[in-house]
Amino acid sequence: MLASRWEIASPNPAAVLGMSIAHSISPLVATVMINRGIDQASAARYLNPSLGTLSNPDRMAGMPEAAARFADAIENGESVVFFGDMDADGTNSMALLLRFSRMCGADFPVYIPMRIEEGYGLHRESLQIIKDKYNPSLIITADVGISAIDEAIFCRELGIDLVITDHHTPGDELPAAVAVVNPHLEFCKYPFKNLAGAGVAYALVASTTQVLIDRGYFSVGGEPDYQELLPLVALATVADVVQLTGENRVLVTEGLPLFNTIPGLRALARVAGLSPEVAPTAGQVAFKLAPRINAAGRVDSAMLAFELLSTDDEDRADELALILNGFNLERQELEAQVVAEAVAMVELDPSLLRNTLVLSGKGWHAGVIGIASGRLKERYNRPTIMIADMGDGTGKGSGRSIDAFNLYDGLSEVADLLKGFGGHPAAAGLTIDMDNIERFRDAFDATAQARALSSDDLIPLIMIDSIATADDLCLQTIADLKRLEPYGMGNRSPVFCVQGATVNGRRVLKEKHLKLTVDIGGKSFDAIGWGMAGEKIGKSVDLAFTLDVNEWQGKRSVQLMLKDLK
Repeated sequence: MLASRWEIASPNPAAVLGMSIAHSISPLVATVMINRGIDQASAARYLNPSLGTLSNPDRMAGMPEAAARFADAIENGESVVFFGDMDADGTNSMALLLRFSRMCGADFPVYIPMRIEEGYGLHRESLQIIKDKYNPSLIITADVGISAIDEAIFCRELGIDLVITDHHTPGDELPAAVAVVNPHLEFCKYPFKNLAGAGVAYALVASTTQVLIDRGYFSVGGEPDYQELLPLVALATVADVVQLTGENRVLVTEGLPLFNTIPGLRALARVAGLSPEVAPTAGQVAFKLAPRINAAGRVDSAMLAFELLSTDDEDRADELALILNGFNLERQELEAQVVAEAVAMVELDPSLLRNTLVLSGKGWHAGVIGIASGRLKERYNRPTIMIADMGDGTGKGSGRSIDAFNLYDGLSEVADLLKGFGGHPAAAGLTIDMDNIERFRDAFDATAQARALSSDDLIPLIMIDSIATADDLCLQTIADLKRLEPYGMGNRSPVFCVQGATVNGRRVLKEKHLKLTVDIGGKSFDAIGWGMAGEKIGKSVDLAFTLDVNEWQGKRSVQLMLKDLK
């Protein structure tokens, strides 16, 4: 493990006490809330997330025009094609739009490009295929399209209206579409900016439903219950690693309990070793379900993941879930191979490890370099970009970044060395001429230096919510903390620490995991450190950890899940 620095929060004790009394919560939970920036004014909403707190979708730039055009197509029986990205956000968005169209009496086809053959985004070749096969009057995108300047013009030449819904960062020029819906547009008045692509698509569904109701399209009481689509929004929101705050937290909180209403999600839970009848946690979605959805587009066709999410046939769902599980196993093997080669490169040539890390390799599967770059980012705590040499003089790259460095902005400053790029502050994709790799590596690192990426930024930081006492470490505390879920990006799991715990026992599990028995304030606790078997510790130790419940032979006890130890 890289040595970490700890930053222990110290909120105002009076504010903690006030929050605790006002909302009948424990001081420890109040401490965590204040550390998350929750104040008295927003606490009630935070503790009781509700769909009623979502903003009017028509406040989103382009939404009234997009919803009206979508409603026209439904009313008039037009030919419409939905176009999405090949990741979990895109495939869930496609399933959401298709399921909604079925609720409205339509059944529109979906097009998701192949990652290797077609690449990310709208392309003229894909649009021509859609024109020849479906001859649509309208294409609606989700999770893609914000940079499709030339492709929007080509759509118009083909006689196809284009509605773009996306959540990626817009460039200086917008596509000339019938409507462009994106909360990040400079002139957008929608207050919450961090929706996933499926969150924007859900807003389109809500707005279109209201347009159709106003037009009298549905019989009295016959309008669709589009809230049935929330599990798809929840899965996409967690999978796309957007901030689990504000409206995203509401969408995930409301969507997770409905997971077992969709056959494909029940089947996916079964192959992932989860109960199909119990709502998954956000963590289980992130580590068990989303990787299996993403694996389809990484190693084969994302259309198979889309079909799983959109089918109501239980047998077909079971069949598709098994296929996706197989893809995930293949993805894991490919990823392990790429990561091993990348680590070997750094060990052979340490000069590659600068403020940033840019690596390229032949034979790397373009479908797994995004995950691999995330692994390297975690290992070295640097903005990392992995580039797969496609063998034709071009490279396809994917990057992941640390909190201190905005990856999208960093790439913007070296855009002249790239054929194209797009993404978020934390994740991005790019295309580059292989001849430019060395120049890009130097320029990208210089950008990081210019943005004052410091040596401290390159040391992993563990944010600790509070120093805990033995009395804090109880089952009731864990139950209280569940009120703050779902945890994820922007709403991290609460981390606590104890100082001077006494180590009374140590075991190594499966040759790589560490299990300690520690005494804290006269009470004994088990502590588990995944992958920490090699850590050297003495009799007295400081521990940083999250809290979990261990269930064994009918007994429940507190277990400390180690983040670090000193």
